[in-house]
Amino acid sequence: MSLQTSPVPLTTHNPVNGAQCLPSPSDSSASVNVEWDDKAFVLEHLRKFPGDIQRLMMRGYYQRNGQRERNQYLLKLVQQIEANLGCTADLSLFEFNEEQLKRQAGQHSLFCYEMALRMAEGNRKCLVREIIRYGKSHGLRLCTRGDEVGFVVRACDPELWRRKLKQAIRQNREYLYRILNQVHRYQGIYCSDWQAKNHRQRRKKQQEFLDNTFMMNELEQEFSLAELAQTSTANPANRKVELMVRARGFEELADESGHVGYFITLTCPSRFHRAYAKTGKPNPKWDGSDVRDAQAHLNHVWVKTRSAYGKKGIQPYGFRVVEPQHDGTPHWHLLLFMPKEQARQFIQIFRHYALEVDGDEKGAAKRRLDVKLIDKEKGTATGYIAKYISKNIDGSDLDQGVYGENPIEAAERVQAWASTYRIRQFQPIGGASVTVWRELRRLKQALLPKDSQLQRIWEAANNGDWKGFIGGMGGIHLPRNERPVSPLYLTPIDEVSGSPKLNRFEELASRALKGIQWCGQRFISRIHQWQRIAAPTALGSDLEFCE
Repeated sequence: MSLQTSPVPLTTHNPVNGAQCLPSPSDSSASVNVEWDDKAFVLEHLRKFPGDIQRLMMRGYYQRNGQRERNQYLLKLVQQIEANLGCTADLSLFEFNEEQLKRQAGQHSLFCYEMALRMAEGNRKCLVREIIRYGKSHGLRLCTRGDEVGFVVRACDPELWRRKLKQAIRQNREYLYRILNQVHRYQGIYCSDWQAKNHRQRRKKQQEFLDNTFMMNELEQEFSLAELAQTSTANPANRKVELMVRARGFEELADESGHVGYFITLTCPSRFHRAYAKTGKPNPKWDGSDVRDAQAHLNHVWVKTRSAYGKKGIQPYGFRVVEPQHDGTPHWHLLLFMPKEQARQFIQIFRHYALEVDGDEKGAAKRRLDVKLIDKEKGTATGYIAKYISKNIDGSDLDQGVYGENPIEAAERVQAWASTYRIRQFQPIGGASVTVWRELRRLKQALLPKDSQLQRIWEAANNGDWKGFIGGMGGIHLPRNERPVSPLYLTPIDEVSGSPKLNRFEELASRALKGIQWCGQRFISRIHQWQRIAAPTALGSDLEFCE
């Protein structure tokens, strides 16, 4: 194993200075004074938190009556934070600027670099375990995908740690706002105001990068990354249209097959919810669970449901949408189609697992799993899910949100929420590969064999016919490896040596999507070779010829 690039040198960790004076809340209760003999106690418990969090904590402190009640409130609050975030969470990182984060990342990477040098070649498994343990000791989770050499080299890269630190800051800080009940419909709907502002700033930086990064292909066509992104599903308008086309295709297939449709909402038990929707007041049943815990619970319910209905031969298909409730707790909306004779048993199975945890609590039977049969006389299935697609992408086409909020701002906050917790918002259930669909739409008809199965599938994709595309691909439930068309991924080859390219972590470079395969034949849809250039040299090129 070779560690070619030495990480950033070790630097001294400079924690944020503790509070030297007691912060006051922004409301009128700031006039209440802290007893002189309590100041040391209060400062000791506040010093590890950033200033805005301190002010929120003191607001709750000032609202209590009497010295004993206030101090007990603060002590229990800090204990709750430490119990749920863990003593390993470095809260001083919350106030670090970019340069300080880079130095901290360099410290972590150098520690791993020195650890790798100390340990023998034959102890790679032990080394990987030690690096994972080191990450956990700092409240950071490291992914172990890939080979051991690549994992170790990554751990010696400051950029890995910088990204992990930033992610931990966003998630842990958001958890503090939830503990302090700053995420609900009357305060910071879906996510905290800090998280929404942070997401807006990151999006602005990303857009500036896209606008100022230019690529040129072998035909000397030049485009900014922003221009190229507008042609893909990175463009919210394109993403929304594609989701609506697929939802409509599922519905058309169900109508043709005589299947029934259901719109189902799956909600977490009350212990996952931080605040009441009607008042915004704290929910006393909340057990400290964060958004990731709630999403894991919903996933667990679905995994058990899917396993049970699969054994019964039930095969629903459709879409799942994950979105936050007002306090950030996720819930699922599912648009599912199935044969009418299977519907009753499917719903019984789903309801059983939805109520398996805390199913006897008040309101669970009514709210935990809400099932609506889609009545064609009242509206289409696609119409049911359209507002949820719009709400979770850009908010356009909506007059107002669920709680009366501005739909554009609400969509921005939902995007911040999903980005913070890395939640996949839209997922198909059943159906054919959307990657094949997209790559077929990039291909020119002249490249395809005439009057072939592939041409018929291409025509369906090119015409936006998701129902026809699924039919051509073998139907809803055909296993992926049995479908006639599959994505084509190729390992990049070094033009000089002719060997597979390695990435900077000494692993084989990730296989790149190049087109599709059909009957042993390869069809290349991504024909251009791109390289980054400093700045555009021409007036611009036509994106129509850049597919």
